[in-house]
Amino acid sequence: MRSTRFVIFAPRPDYPKQARERHLGGTIFVMLHVDKKSGLVTSVELVQSTGHKILDDAALATFRSWKFKPGVVTADAIPALFTFSPTNVIFAPKPEYPQYARDHHWTGAGWFVMHIDTRTGVVTSVEITQSTGHKILDDASVSALKRWRFKPGIVPPKVKAAITFPRTVEDKKSAN
Repeated sequence: MRSTRFVIFAPRPDYPKQARERHLGGTIFVMLHVDKKSGLVTSVELVQSTGHKILDDAALATFRSWKFKPGVVTADAIPALFTFSPTNVIFAPKPEYPQYARDHHWTGAGWFVMHIDTRTGVVTSVEITQSTGHKILDDASVSALKRWRFKPGIVPPKVKAAITFPRTVEDKKSAN
């Protein structure tokens, strides 16, 4: 995975043990309010809950620790999404951050619904429910989500996923 030059520190939220044991999952959507001079997150606004307090609390605590490059952030608020996924996922490749989008510093957050053959765990189609704002990022997301695989027989016929561009610094390091 690749990263833009804006993110300095953006760890992924921990998946709490109690939530994993109970197979809790969900997607959280927040707005990060960032001090433009320091790059520090000053507050995190919950826009959409995972539906589970334990997951929301873990994600909110992590988002508060994020840091962006000082003087580079120009937005008053930055959207961030994270999905906690129970263990029914067998294969979940992340979308590539297309070079053209990186060169233009395009970012975005989108929502997608994967339609799954529950007998095989294969994704049969992907529906864009909220665009990232850029066709190239939507296409990269759909391409990756179509390759996801789930454990047959236990996955629901539809799974909602959130994709955010840019990627984190950690993702950039793993791509090298």
